[in-house]
Amino acid sequence: MGVIIGFITAVVVFPRIFTPEQVGLLNILTQISLLISQFGIFGLPGIITYYFFHFQNKEKGHNGLPVIIAWGTIIGSIISILFLIVGKSWILSKYPNPLFGEHYYQLITLTSFSIIYINLDSYYKGFYNVVLATFLKETFQRLLLLGAAVFFIYHYCSFDGYVFLYSLAAVIPVVWLFLAILKDGHFPWKPNWSFVDPELRNGMITVGFYNILASISGYSNGVIDNIMISSMLGLPKGGIYTTTILFGMLVSIPSRTVRKITSSLMAEAWKENDREKVYDIYRKSCVTLYIIGLLILLGVWTNIDNILCILPPAYAIGKWAIFWSCITNLVEMTVGAAGSLLGTSKHYKVQTYQSILLVGFLVIANYIFIPIWGLTGAAFATTMSFVAYNSIRHFYIVYRWKMQPYGKEIVYVTFLGIATYCIVYFIPHFSYFMIDAIVRAVLVVVLFGLSIYVLKISPEINSTTDGIIKKVPLVNKLIKIK
Repeated sequence: MGVIIGFITAVVVFPRIFTPEQVGLLNILTQISLLISQFGIFGLPGIITYYFFHFQNKEKGHNGLPVIIAWGTIIGSIISILFLIVGKSWILSKYPNPLFGEHYYQLITLTSFSIIYINLDSYYKGFYNVVLATFLKETFQRLLLLGAAVFFIYHYCSFDGYVFLYSLAAVIPVVWLFLAILKDGHFPWKPNWSFVDPELRNGMITVGFYNILASISGYSNGVIDNIMISSMLGLPKGGIYTTTILFGMLVSIPSRTVRKITSSLMAEAWKENDREKVYDIYRKSCVTLYIIGLLILLGVWTNIDNILCILPPAYAIGKWAIFWSCITNLVEMTVGAAGSLLGTSKHYKVQTYQSILLVGFLVIANYIFIPIWGLTGAAFATTMSFVAYNSIRHFYIVYRWKMQPYGKEIVYVTFLGIATYCIVYFIPHFSYFMIDAIVRAVLVVVLFGLSIYVLKISPEINSTTDGIIKKVPLVNKLIKIK
């Protein structure tokens, strides 16, 4: 649902009702606010994930953890807001666009509520509740944005009014999530400062500090190309770039919820020193996410010409940016839960150093390739940087724990993917692009998906598919799943 609504809003609606400059503004407001919020979260997501099971005790108000989260969130929000006020001139100098200057203070709302959401989401997933937060952010918020776009289309609000509604859409999910946590009784105001002894306090400070660095560098890795495009080539090019690479980001969407839940599972497994469980989660996540990611990549790239028919002509310059964005996100899918593995282990600091290294790769590569190839250069620079970063992370995990998640399954899946693409590529095009897109998408699912199922490459995918088939009586009767 979230993918469909986000696709309709960002790819079909926005490019048709807003200019590339206006699209660029909406994206840069979101990216800057989320980047600054990585400072404002004060490393709390890392602290919560790492120490949640030390605090967890509902009868004792989780030993004051909710109070710590509340104070950290309040202080982080205040500091972030002060930074936006004091640093206004400096930020505007990087984006000397009058439209950005007019709506600058929307950053305060977006940033403060991003901080609250991130911390609440991190806390709630400790109880293995990931569905609501994901729904609110990925689906409900996008519904609000789509509804506000309808207001704009029918002239119930101006573009300035839409920017206000855009900010409001970030507020409502946060309020809903907080009320849900309160309803479940997981946010009692019961301070228990005595529980945090000097050893625990020092450990939390260390984890928090490194998580701040990891959060800043980790989020920077996802927006450096966007931010640099908007700064070096202007908001219109930034709007085109952020819209086209959304197709590449489709590849990695399934990993978001998986990584939320694996971080809690791995934190618990590391606490119990159950390395076998950690390795099992890691291995399964790599193979399964690679299969899903490659399936989506095939669906996108076999339909690249149809995709460009959906977008206005000005967006055609982003064709190869879509390709490299797909490759980048497939690389991220292939490493599975590697980030959760490192981030919840006692060697979590290593991930911070690696993330900082990735920021360096990205900045240097983008400075080199954006002037040469423009939008394609930014996407290519991101791919090369992520390949280098994930290679380093992979070899470190092999060196440290001897955990090698890749086997012959990866080779089989890759071969099936190449074969599927070659077959679909030579299918003649239909005159109407929507029919052509549907035919190619169905062929990809049938050829690739059915091959994966029949060959039983992933027991997890087969088990899930069988469970779905059992719920469809007619199909179950034909296939006879036991």
